[in-house]
Amino acid sequence: MNKLTRKMSLFGKGRKAVVNFIDIDDDLANIGTSGELEGSKDSVIDYDSAAKIKELEDKGYELVENNFDPDGKKPLFSDESTTPYVISFRHGHEVVDVNNPGYGFNKDDLQKVGTQTVHYSGAGNRTPADTVTHVIFNHTIVVDKVTKEMIKDEGWQPESQSHFLIGVPTLPGFVPDESVVGGELVTAQDPDREYSVEYDINRDPDTGDQSAVIKFVDITDNNHEIASETLTGKANMPINYDPVKKVNELKEKGYALVNNGFNADDNIQFFGSEEDYVPTFIMTMKHELIKVDVDHPNDKVKKNEYYQETTFAVDFEGAGDNTPVNDVQLAVWTRSITVVAPTGEVIENGKYTTDWTVDPSQFHNVKVPVIAGYHTEVKEVSAEPITREDRIVNVNYVQNGRIIPVDEDGKEIEGAKQPRFITLNNDPTKVMADEIVPDVDGYTCDLMTITPHNPAKDVRVTYKAKKRNDVLVIPVGENKKQEKKSTKVKMTSEPAPTPEVVGSNAIEPEKENSKSPEKPAVSKPETTQPVVAKANEQTVAQTSEQPKMETQTSVTDTETKTDNANEVKPAAEQAHDQVAIINFIDVDKNGAQLTSSGPLVGKPGESINDLYSTEIPLKAIKDAGYEIVFNNFDREGVVQRFDNNDLMTQIFTIGVRKKQTKKQKNSNKKYDKKDNNKRQKRTSQRSDVTSSASQMSERQRLYNQRSHYTPQSDRIRQQPVHQDHGSNTAAMVLGVAATVISLIGLTGKRK
Repeated sequence: MNKLTRKMSLFGKGRKAVVNFIDIDDDLANIGTSGELEGSKDSVIDYDSAAKIKELEDKGYELVENNFDPDGKKPLFSDESTTPYVISFRHGHEVVDVNNPGYGFNKDDLQKVGTQTVHYSGAGNRTPADTVTHVIFNHTIVVDKVTKEMIKDEGWQPESQSHFLIGVPTLPGFVPDESVVGGELVTAQDPDREYSVEYDINRDPDTGDQSAVIKFVDITDNNHEIASETLTGKANMPINYDPVKKVNELKEKGYALVNNGFNADDNIQFFGSEEDYVPTFIMTMKHELIKVDVDHPNDKVKKNEYYQETTFAVDFEGAGDNTPVNDVQLAVWTRSITVVAPTGEVIENGKYTTDWTVDPSQFHNVKVPVIAGYHTEVKEVSAEPITREDRIVNVNYVQNGRIIPVDEDGKEIEGAKQPRFITLNNDPTKVMADEIVPDVDGYTCDLMTITPHNPAKDVRVTYKAKKRNDVLVIPVGENKKQEKKSTKVKMTSEPAPTPEVVGSNAIEPEKENSKSPEKPAVSKPETTQPVVAKANEQTVAQTSEQPKMETQTSVTDTETKTDNANEVKPAAEQAHDQVAIINFIDVDKNGAQLTSSGPLVGKPGESINDLYSTEIPLKAIKDAGYEIVFNNFDREGVVQRFDNNDLMTQIFTIGVRKKQTKKQKNSNKKYDKKDNNKRQKRTSQRSDVTSSASQMSERQRLYNQRSHYTPQSDRIRQQPVHQDHGSNTAAMVLGVAATVISLIGLTGKRK
C-alpha cells in the first residue's frame, strides 16, 4: 500500500476489535465475547482474556488456541476498521473407573468380581477346606466434562478370562471322585462358578507303584497345557519333586509363575494308593507379555508388524526440463501389539493389541502446476482414499499449438513469428480465449484475436499484404512548441503525398518525379525535415488523402534536428521516466472525477502495481454507496507495467456509479424511451471529443497488444464511441478525453 492509499484508508476513523470465544466441538458455537473494544490505531487493546479463560476451564472446557494474547501481551489496534480475535476451546474428557467414580457411576458399575468355589466333603474332619479363587473385571467410561454425558464406553476388561484350574488335594486312605476341577472361561456378565468334590474311603488300597502328574498350564490361554511331568513312587509315600527347574525353563520362553499348586508354602504331597486314581497338581503360568510399538521396539519383532508406510504420488511428465517434480504424500500406519517376551511371539488380539491408525487421516488434492506453453487434461488431481497400498496417478503435459501466419495463398509467411498459445495462469487445462495475433512486417490481418478450440492444434491465420496509406500527424507535448517552426505545405489540385508516421516519426514518401515544378512553397527558409522511424515504432493515426490541406511535420525524441539541416543528433540512450495515472470517475455525472492516483512515475517495464493499489480507494468508494461499472486497471493475472512511450501518459480509468434503490430503478423505467433520445442527441454533440479519445484509445490498444494480453472486454471499451452507445460509455470517454487533454502539456514539461 502506498502513501496515497494509506492516507485515504478509513479517513482517520477510530478502530475496533472484538474477542470471541468459540467451541470447536459444538460447530464453532460462540461461548463468550468481549464485546466491541474501541481505540485508536496502534494503541493497546485494553482487554484481559485470562478471567474468561479460567471461567470456561472451570466448566470443563480445554483451551486449544489463543490468538489474542497467548503470551499475556496485549495486541494493538490495527489498520482494519474492526479486527476479530478468536480464542478456541474443546470439551474436556474425564476417564471414569473404579479408582475414579463419579458422574452417576458407582463402584458396582465399574468393577465386577467373579468367584470360583470348590466344596469338599466325605472325609470327616480330614475334609479339606473349600478352595475359593477370584477373577476381576473392570469397566472404563469416558465422560464429556461440559455436557456430563458419556461419550465412550470402553466396556469390561478383559472381555473374558479363566478361573484357576484346581488339582483336588490328595488324602491318604481316601479317593476323590475328581482329580481336577474348575478353570472355566467366564465373562463379566456371568463370572461365578461353583463345584463339589466328594471323598470316599479307599477300601482296597493298591500297594504297587503309583503315579502322579505335575501339569504346567497357561491361564492367559484358557489353561492350555504347556508342559507336564509324570512321577512314580510307592503308595502313600511323599512325592520327591522340585518344580523350580521346569518353571525356570518356561520363564526363558516368556512365561511367569502365577500359582504353585504343588509345594507352595513348603507343602508335602503324597502318592495315592488307588490304581484308577492319579493325583494331579497344577502349576499355573501366564504369558509374560510386553507392549511393542514405535515407542517400544523389540529386536525379536519385525517393524512392519506395528509400523507401515503408504504413499499417494502424482507423477508429472511430458514438459521436458520444465516438468514439475512428482508430488508424493506419505501416510504412516501404526499400532501396538502384544508380544511374548523374550520369544518375540506376537499374540493376536492380546492385552496390548490395538487397531491400525493412520496419519494423516486423508490425502489432500494436488493442484496441477501451470507450465508455460503446455496444457493438461486435469486441473487438480483428487486425493485417493488412504489404504495399505501405494497409489500413483499420472499427469501428462502436452505442448500448446501455435498461431501460424499465412498469406492469401495459404503459404506460411517466412520470418513471421509463430507464438504458442498462452496457458491460463490459474488453469493448466485451458489456453487464453483471446489469443492476440502477431504483427507481421508488410502484412495486415483482419483479426485482432483468435480463439483456439483445441489447445494442442495449430491455428492458421490469413494475412494480407499492406497497402500504403496517408497519415495525419498530431503534434503533442514539446512538438506543440515547435509548431511555429514546422513546415506548412499548401496542397494544390494535385496534392503532394502526406508523410507516413510510424509511432511519432514522420517518413517522407518517395515522389515519382523529384524535379516536379509543382513543389510546394514554404513560409520560411528554415524547415524541419522528417526523420526515418524505427521499424518497431507504432502508428498514431491513419487517414485517407485530403487534398488542399495544410500538413505539419514534427521532430521526435528518437532523433533531434538542429539549425544545421545536415546534422542529426541521436537521442539519449538511457530510458526516460514514464508517467501513469489511475482515475476514478462517476459515469452518471459525465465522467466527473472522484479521485485519482496522481502521477505515478517509473522506468519502462517497472510494475505500476508495486507503486499503487486500488484496494483501499475502491473500498472507501463502495462504502460511500457506489458500485463498479468498469475497471481497466485491475486485470486477473496481469501486472500493469510502465510503457516506453515518451509522448503519451498511460491512463487507466475505473468507472463507478451510485447504487440505485429499488424505487429509483422502477422510476427510471418510465423514462427510458425519453432518455434514449436525449442520450443520442448528447452523443452526437460529443462526437468531436469522442474522435480525439478514440485516437488515444487506439494508441493505447496497440501498445497493450505488444506488452501484455488485454481482455476482449477492455478492448471494446477502448474503441471509438458511436452514437448508439449508452450514456455510461460516453461519460467514460469524456472523462478519459479530459484527462488526456490536461496531460498533453504535462508530458512536454516532464521532458
